[in-house]
Amino acid sequence: MSVLGPGPPLQGHALPSCVAPLVLCTGEASAIRAGICGGDFQAVFDLVAMQASPHGFAPVPRQRFPGRLTRGAVRDAILAILRWAAPRFRSKSKMQLLGFYNSSTSYRVRIALALKGIAHEIRPVNIRAREHHSAEYEALNPSRNVPTLVDGSMTLGQSLAIIDYLDTKFPTPRLIPEDPELRAHVLEFVLLIACDIHPLNNLRVLRYLKSKIGANDAQRDAWYAHWIAEGFASAEQLLQRHGGSPFAFGAQPTLADCCLVPQVANALRTGCPTEEFERLMAVYRYCTRLPTFELAAPNRQPDFVE
Repeated sequence: MSVLGPGPPLQGHALPSCVAPLVLCTGEASAIRAGICGGDFQAVFDLVAMQASPHGFAPVPRQRFPGRLTRGAVRDAILAILRWAAPRFRSKSKMQLLGFYNSSTSYRVRIALALKGIAHEIRPVNIRAREHHSAEYEALNPSRNVPTLVDGSMTLGQSLAIIDYLDTKFPTPRLIPEDPELRAHVLEFVLLIACDIHPLNNLRVLRYLKSKIGANDAQRDAWYAHWIAEGFASAEQLLQRHGGSPFAFGAQPTLADCCLVPQVANALRTGCPTEEFERLMAVYRYCTRLPTFELAAPNRQPDFVE
């Protein structure tokens, strides 16, 4: 008999979407479902804790859940378990990247993973449908942005932090150069894109312009084009200083190329003029012809939509 409070019994198909991460962590779909439908959240928590403990974690503190929950408290109970499990649980599968096919920040990380040949699983998060604002996603990434990297028990947001982590853990090929001068120039270019261009044209900013400021489509597009033109002019000058190498800063790809390609792709997709930026476009064309970059492209992702 269900110990849930008022309301019709929960049916299997009506379980909250936040149950999915618990099933992913434990692989125990039927037991998780039975515990939730029966209102036995203590049993669900104990199952998650048991699955985590063989991986070397200290004994878990006892979590107490009331024996009778109203329907309104069901989701809170599930999320309480998920928040405990998310930072502790070592995934049984390979590294996972949660992102969106057309997100330039997700694209950066996909390029880095491809260049390093790191096996990983893509888990789509539809930012147009605001899936990144769900409570279960926030439990993994408090900034509620994409991408998020899941590597065992560790979750990490922010594309540059993720790539730095990958570069430290898998140092070949090196994407952030060790040479101090070259490293500084690469980071100068990267931060121009990541701090001066991308944030101003982020989807949430464009939505705010339209919904809160009252900008129409033409004004929004003009905003986007202005910051692309201004940012690309600076980026072009930085690249011109470093000659005509195939990649942004030499004969090997770096973090600069991981950031350049998605930002140019976004500019082209939105119809911004780019041909005056000769060096920027030469690097973009060279990179996008390479199989590793092609593998990371938006149209090669499982959530791609024409």
